[in-house]
This record gives sequence, C-alpha cells and structure tokens, in this order.
Amino acid sequence: MNIVKVIISVHGSDALKVFWNEWTKDKTADTTTYRNTYKTTYKISRHTVEGCAEEIRNVLLELVKHCLKKDIEAAAPILKKLAEKGNLLYQALFTKFGDEGEEDPHEIRDHLATLEDPFQLDFLVSNLVLVPWGLIYPADPDLLPASWEGTRNSERWEKYRDFWCFAHDATTRYNREKEIEDASSLAMLRVIHPAVFEKARNDIKSTSEKNFIDWLDARYGIPLSTESSLKQTWRANAANTGLLYFYCHASAAKLAIGVNDSIPVHRLFLHLSDPKRKAPECLLLINGCRTAVGDPRGSFMLPASTQGLCGFVGTETDVPDVFALRFSTSLLHLLFQRGKTLGEAMHCLYRDHFPLSLVYAVYAHRNFRMSQPEAPDIDEKTRANFSIGAIGTRWLEALHGN
Repeated sequence: MNIVKVIISVHGSDALKVFWNEWTKDKTADTTTYRNTYKTTYKISRHTVEGCAEEIRNVLLELVKHCLKKDIEAAAPILKKLAEKGNLLYQALFTKFGDEGEEDPHEIRDHLATLEDPFQLDFLVSNLVLVPWGLIYPADPDLLPASWEGTRNSERWEKYRDFWCFAHDATTRYNREKEIEDASSLAMLRVIHPAVFEKARNDIKSTSEKNFIDWLDARYGIPLSTESSLKQTWRANAANTGLLYFYCHASAAKLAIGVNDSIPVHRLFLHLSDPKRKAPECLLLINGCRTAVGDPRGSFMLPASTQGLCGFVGTETDVPDVFALRFSTSLLHLLFQRGKTLGEAMHCLYRDHFPLSLVYAVYAHRNFRMSQPEAPDIDEKTRANFSIGAIGTRWLEALHGN
C-alpha cells in the first residue's frame, strides 16, 4: 500500500509547518521499494489546529458520557457532531497561514482526492503537537444519519468510514525515524494501579478474557505498582522488554499508579531513557484518561519515543475502567495470539468496538509486531462490541495524585 507522510513541525509560536511527502510502491521492482512521487510545503495556524483538536476531544468525552448512561443506539447525533469537528480540522490542515510565497495547500488536498489506490497516512510530528489526525473527516457531515434505526451494529462504522483512522489507517508518531524490528522474542512489563485494575477485572464477565489476563501473570509475572519498582526493573530489563503496559489513573501529563504514587511525564522520560539500549523498539500502551492529549508540562510522546522505544497507544479523552481493560486485553490478544501488527490490530478494534474505540489513538509505528503464539485464545462470543453493555463505573482519571 502506498504511504503518504505528513511532517508537521512547530514554526514559531503561532504556526505549524506542514511537509507532504508521497511514497509510491514501485510495482516493477521489489515490493518493499518505494519512490518519492510528490511533495509540498506550507504553513498553517497552530492555534486553529489546537482549537479544532480540543473541540474533537470534547465531543469524544460527550460520547463516552452518553455511553455510560445510555445505549449507543442514540449516539448517532454525537457521531455526526464528531464528524463536523473532524471536518473543521480537515479545513485547518489545508488552510494556508500567512502571506508568504509558499506552495498552495489546496494543491495537495486536490491531489489526495485523485489518488485511486488505497494509501496510508503517517503523521510525523513534534512532541509538542499531539492532535487527533485520525479523526479528520473530509466528507460532508450533513450526509451522515441522524439515527441508527434499522442498522446492524456491526455495520455502523461503515457510515463513518471517511474518518482518516478508517480510510487511511492514520497514525501519528514523533518525527524521529526508527527502523522497526520484530519484538516477539522480548518480554512484556506491566505497571498497574492494583485497586483500579482488580475492580475492573472483577467486572469483566468473560471467563476467556480473565483467563488471558491470568496467563499474562503466569507468563510475565505480577505487575508492578510503584514508581521505584518500575525504575529498578526497567534498568535491569530494558534490553529484554518489547512492550511496556500501564493501566492506572492518568492525566495528560501524569500516571497515578497508587494512592500516593504518581509519575509525572518528565520523570517517566528520565526513567525510560537508556542510550545504551540496542534491542528492538519497545511499544508503550498507556491505558488511562487523556494520555494522548499533551500538556504544557510535556506529553507522553517524548518518553515513549526515547532511545529504544517506538511510541505509544493512548487515549484522546477520559475512558471508563472496564472498557479500557477489555480494549487493551483485546489489543494484546491480537498482537500475541493472532500475530497481527499494531496497525492491523487497531484496524480490527476500531471497527469491532465502534464508537468508543475512537477514544484510542496510535502515536507509534504501525508495523510494531510482538507475536506470542503460546498465548491463549479468547472466545469469539465474548468479543462482541465493548461499547455495548457495562463499560465501567469510574474514570481512569488522575486527580490530585490519586
């Protein structure tokens, strides 16, 4: 599949510089060979982009709150509103900022619309620019349905397939290029808030999902639950770790893994920095509220992209505890037992668990792979849409260090 790369960097305090670079697979040579066929550069308004991102996240929170209280049958108007906000971000991405004599952004917009072959979108960004690019919606939101009456749940996502997370498997990562190797020979390290984790686990009804979590304990050991144990264990095992998993209360710049034990993003960066690490890249799965939002004090993009790491999967808004645990367990199952890449796994999850799946975003390499064929399977019957039914009773939100 062809790849379109979008490099976005901070240009002063009020502008972002956008560089489009299209790589087309050379069909006359080896299938892994690509050639650069198109590129253009221009500036856009940083404040406009950040405002659109905030509006998207506000609607996502509205969606989550709706699903906590009501059935998703009545969620169509909220999804329509989300598409409207996504369309504003689309406009912001292609609206030139300033009068400098740079290239016309409408040129690349029109070019993308003419591409007949499917293509993937890779956003390469500064750690200061965390934007839900996958929720850009280029089509006309007015054409979306006002209700889902008479529509099967498994087909609903198709009505919204123009969102870039569906249409182009859009991913975002820090603009440090890294080669991805297979992490299947490496181990997994888990860090959890024990009380929060156990409560969510006890609320899961599926025996096969619980058995999968039990297998994780048996295979990788009991999860860590303090900052000091993370620091010590990472120092000793970083070279052998392919996936670092967090399930805890969180905010845009902090992980709360205990009542009096929280890890701000700057300390996590220092703990995970290891210039001597030579192992294949390690993925972070940061399961808590708003871990993909970013903050003036920093974002999880930086510690997740330091030497030897390849980014993270995070959340664009608050997330309910049970849904978060089931979603992450299903992601691990697809990586481990089904042998899928991160991009392939998220491709499945976005569709299978729509619409709450849109809360999650990939700020990492889509080609990350960590096959563990000995992992147990999860019963197909238990993998119904996690957006339906009991999705949780509390947020994974960090407040005042708790």
